[in-house]
Amino acid sequence: MARVAAIAADQSYTFSDYFNLNADIEDILGYFGYRVRSQILPLPQSDRPLSRLSDLAQRLSESLTHIGLTSEAARREFLIVLDRWSPTDNAEFYGAVTMGNIWQFGKLQREEQKIIQGLNLYRVPEDLELLMRNLIGILEANV
Repeated sequence: MARVAAIAADQSYTFSDYFNLNADIEDILGYFGYRVRSQILPLPQSDRPLSRLSDLAQRLSESLTHIGLTSEAARREFLIVLDRWSPTDNAEFYGAVTMGNIWQFGKLQREEQKIIQGLNLYRVPEDLELLMRNLIGILEANV
């Protein structure tokens, strides 16, 4: 039996349409010439002082009790970043998916046309300091 294409070449898609497709992530990425792999993903970390981290942790702890994790946005499990959408020449892009209290990172490697899905999950507020150091480290690495 012939396999149905994940993407119809004659159809236009919005970014949110990709989340509604009934297809494996490997098939969607394969259409664009990418492959995906899950692994431990070492992230850049900043060593700069994080002022007001405890204030942020407190505010987040209070706010997270008001966030419902059953929304459609909370169920989205992946992030597709395609190099043709970026005006920069960076060889790598980092991306993050979050449900508010859980964060997961990925990295797109342009030349290899590969997306690495990080296996590490960062909890907020428990892992807030490490999460913030990673986010700042990613920004510093791309300056």
